[in-house]
Formats: sequence, C-alpha cells, structure tokens
Amino acid sequence: MRMECDPAAPRRLPATAWLLAAAPASSPWYLKLLGAAIMATFGFFLLRMLYRLAASLMPRKRRHAEALALRWSGTAGNLQAEPLHWALASILVFSVRNRDVWDQLQLDDPVEESRELLRASWGIRDQAGLKAQLFDLLGEGHRAHLQPMVQRFAAMPQDRYEEARAQILSQPESPEQREHLWQMAAARDNRDGIRHVDFLAWDLVRYIWLCRQGLHLGYLEEPEARAMMLRQARLLQQRYRGWEDCATQFMQARAFWAGGDPSMEASQQAVRDTIQLLRKDRHSPWKLIDWSMPLGNASA
Repeated sequence: MRMECDPAAPRRLPATAWLLAAAPASSPWYLKLLGAAIMATFGFFLLRMLYRLAASLMPRKRRHAEALALRWSGTAGNLQAEPLHWALASILVFSVRNRDVWDQLQLDDPVEESRELLRASWGIRDQAGLKAQLFDLLGEGHRAHLQPMVQRFAAMPQDRYEEARAQILSQPESPEQREHLWQMAAARDNRDGIRHVDFLAWDLVRYIWLCRQGLHLGYLEEPEARAMMLRQARLLQQRYRGWEDCATQFMQARAFWAGGDPSMEASQQAVRDTIQLLRKDRHSPWKLIDWSMPLGNASA
C-alpha cells in the first residue's frame, strides 16, 4: 500500500514553563532561570521540528517544479562505463525526477531530507527497517500480490467476476475499495497491456534505488551497497530486452499499483516524461551504455 506522510504533532509547552516564565519580578532568581531554561529548550525542539518539516517538503517541491534534466558529476564525453554505471542507469526514473547526479554512487542530497523521505514513504527509520524492506522486495515485493491479481481477474468467468465486483461494492466506500475496483477493471480490460507486464522491474528498480539511499544514510557500507545493487542489476539484464523495455514495464506496473488514484497521476506523468527525455537525449546513459555489457560474476 502507498504510505502518506503524517506530519508530527507539535509538542505542547508544559504548563509549569508558562507559570515560571510569568513569575512576578519578585520571584527568586533561580525560578526565573529555570523558567528561561525550560522556554529555551522548548524553543529549540520547536525550531528543530520546523526545520525537519521544511527540509522534507520544500526542497522536493522546488525541484519537482523545475524542468526535468539529466545531472552529471562530469561530462558525457568522459564517461567510461563500468558495471556500477549500468546499475545507476536502471534507476534513472528516480534520479532524473529527484534531480540527483546519476553517474556517482554517493548522493548529494541533504541527509535529513533523504531520511524523512524514507520515513514518510516507506516507513523506514533505521538500518533494520531498510534491510527488512529490501528483503521483502527480493522475496515477494508487490509482484507477489499484483501479478496473480491480474492473471486471476483476466481469466475469471464473467459471472464470477460480477459476483466478486458486487462483493467489493457491498463494502463501505474507501480508497482501498476504489483502488481494488480500478485494478479489477484494468486486468479485465487488459488496460495498457497490463496482462503482459512483468512486475519484477517495479520491485527490483526500487530495490536498487533503496540501496543507494541506504548508503547515503549510513545504513549500508559502500562495498555492501555496490554488491547488492549489481546482483539485482544482473537479474534485470537477464529478464528484460533493453533500457526502454525495463523502464516501460516499471511504469506500467507502477500505474497498476497506483490503482487509478488521481493524486498519483502527476508523479506517473513525471515517470512518462523522464522515459521520453531519456529516449531523446543524445547524452542519455541508455544510449551510452550497452544493455548487454558484462556486469561481473553473478556470485559476487
């Protein structure tokens, strides 16, 4: 399920602090000092909370309002492609939209911003949370639920399909209900060719992106992150026919996962625009890096 960001509730100032701060001038000096210390502590935590909120929201909004562009640490002419560049090219749908430098493993985003992004969108708060999410993406991911759903409703006899739809409609209206009805209809109608979509790209591209984020936040060491990214890059390479095939499968799987949610359309359009940009840009990594380049030992 998609996760929405829940803003932290502001901390309430202890009643004693107000009383101490409002103490009459004749109060003992130590009471005045204690009141001032309490107020200063409260002010510190309030400012820190506001900073975190601003860091998590404002920079991303500003970047997303700008035109999509491919950012380099160097120049396209100096690129000497290696296996890690292949893995980084597989997550360009994220790198371009987030205005990240694509051709280096280390991110240059503020750490606090990345930490808030993982917390709000993935529920990841620490190393254990990251590794649990990575394990889930490898073991099952969304493909374990969405791929069988498409197959089930595509092959279901019409009378059983109508019964299943009526059962869902009998439940209280909710976003989950609307999402399920949209997915049923999409599978039934083969919307955007969803019956032929391989959902593995949706899970593995996000896995590689999460490894990069985990390194940025110190949850993974660089050799560990590099090895994990390359292992899944090899699987993507074996499974798909090329850059555009992998990206298109990712985009279509993402659309089905979104379930027709109108609030997701802007980000889905950004994915489409990114793929279009990478098709046309003469310096696109998809044109500079051979999809079939050797990626090293599969056991590494």
